[in-house]
Amino acid sequence: MPSVSGTVQGELFMRSKRASIGSILSLFAVIVITCGSSPATAAVDVALALDRSLSMNSNDPGRDSLKGAELFTELLQSGDRLSLLTFGQDAQILMPLKALNAQSTREQVLELVRRVTMDGTRTDFSAALRGAYKFLASSGRDPDAKRILVLFTDGQLNLGSEAATEQARAEIINQLIPRFQAAGIQIHGVAFSPEGDIDFLRLLTDSTGGQAFRAERPEDIYPAFVKLFEQADQPLTAPVVEGRVEVDANVRELKLLVQRDANGAPTRLTDPSQRELTADDQMEGVTWRRTEHFDHITIQQPEAGSWQISGESLDERAYLESDLDLEAKLPVLATVDEAVTVAARLVYRGQGVDERLASNTAFSATVLDTAGTPKQRLDLKPDMTAPQTTRRHQGQLNFTDPGPYQVRVTAESESFQRTKLLSMSLLPADQPPATDDDVRFDDDQHLALAIVIGGNLILLVVGGSLGGLWWWRRRQKTGTRRNIDDL
Repeated sequence: MPSVSGTVQGELFMRSKRASIGSILSLFAVIVITCGSSPATAAVDVALALDRSLSMNSNDPGRDSLKGAELFTELLQSGDRLSLLTFGQDAQILMPLKALNAQSTREQVLELVRRVTMDGTRTDFSAALRGAYKFLASSGRDPDAKRILVLFTDGQLNLGSEAATEQARAEIINQLIPRFQAAGIQIHGVAFSPEGDIDFLRLLTDSTGGQAFRAERPEDIYPAFVKLFEQADQPLTAPVVEGRVEVDANVRELKLLVQRDANGAPTRLTDPSQRELTADDQMEGVTWRRTEHFDHITIQQPEAGSWQISGESLDERAYLESDLDLEAKLPVLATVDEAVTVAARLVYRGQGVDERLASNTAFSATVLDTAGTPKQRLDLKPDMTAPQTTRRHQGQLNFTDPGPYQVRVTAESESFQRTKLLSMSLLPADQPPATDDDVRFDDDQHLALAIVIGGNLILLVVGGSLGGLWWWRRRQKTGTRRNIDDL
C-alpha cells in the first residue's frame, strides 16, 4: 500500500511542482484510510499527586496549585488517562486512571481538584509514590507506552521524626525508585516555595528520566504546569511570532494558551478573515476559557492563514492537532561522554509521507538550556540506508555539561511548520555500579550515602540498592535505539 500512495503522490507532484501540500495530502488520505493507521502522538497515562499538607494553606493561600492542576487537566489530550491523588501523612486516591475522552470526565477531575482540603499533618513522598505506582504499573497499556507521575509539593519529606523520615527515605531509594525504573515510569515534579526540597525532587526525576521545576511564586505555578503538560504529551506546536500563528489546511484543531497579567488588557484574537474575537463572543467551533492568569482558546477546524493574538500577554503558546504530524525520538537519559541521537520524520495519519514531500522539508534540532536559551543547532539528514516508508532524518548531539535540557525538533517547508519539544537529562560520565563495599550502616541502621554520580545528580544508595541509575541509563539507551529504529 505505501508504494501505491507513493505513486499517486509522485504523479501529483510531477504535474505541478507548485502544488499545495493540501492537495497532495488530501489524495493521500483516501489511500491511508483504507489501510488503517495510528496517530503519531500516543496516549499517555498520568498520575497527578498533589501535596495537601497544612503548610500549603500558608504557602498557597490563593490555591494556585489547584488552579494549575486544573489547567494541566484541561491541556491533556483526548485519549490520555489521568489518575488523581493527594498526599500528606498518607495518600488518598481521588480517582483511578480514567480516559479523558469525554468532557464529563474532565469536569469530574476539575471538581475533585476544587474540593481538595489542605489538612495533611505530614509530607510523605513514599505514600504518593506507592499510590501512583499501583495505578501506572498495572495500567494495562503496552509496556512501552509512556507513563508518568507528576508530583507537586511545597515541602520536604517529613514523617514527624528523624527515624521515620529516614526509613521512608530508605524505602524510596532502595525500593520505590528501582520499581519506577524497571517499569519505565518517569517522575516529573514541581517544588513550590523556598521550603520545597528541589534536590530530593531532582533525585526522583533524574533517576527516572523526568524533569524537576521550581516555582518560587504562586504565579510561577502555571508555567510549571504548562511545562509538565509539554513533558507528558509532547504536543505538536507552532511558533508564535509577535502574536501571530500560521495555520495550514491540514490542522484540524488549534489550541492557544495565552498567559497574561491579572490586571492586564483582555486578550483579543483575529482570524485570517479579519474577524476579531474576545472571550465574550460566541462562535461555533470556538471554546474560550478565561481564568485569572490565562486564556485557553480552542478552535475546531481553524481557517488556514494567520491568526493574530493581541493584548498584554506574558507568554503565548500554540498547540496543533493535525493529520500531518511530526514523530521525534530522543533518549530521556544519557551521559555527557556519548553522542545523543535525535531522529524525526513526517507522518500523515500514522504513515510515512511521500519522499518528495519529505525531501522538500528541512528537519532540524535545537538544544535549549533550562532558561530556553539555544545552545546548539543541528540539521537532521535522511538515513538513506532505510526504506523510504520508514526513513527518518537524524543527527547526533554532543554535550559537555550535565543537567536537564530541552531539544526542539522542527520540520519546516514553505507551506507548513511542525515542531515538538523533547526533554532529556545529561549525567556525568559513566560510573560503575555501586558495590556492597560502597555501602555502610551505623549501629542504628541509618541510611548511608554513597555518591555514585557527581554534578547535579546524587544517587542515595541503601543496603542492597546497587547501581539503579546506572542500570536505568543502560536500559533506556538500549530501548531508545530500538525506538529510533521503529520510527
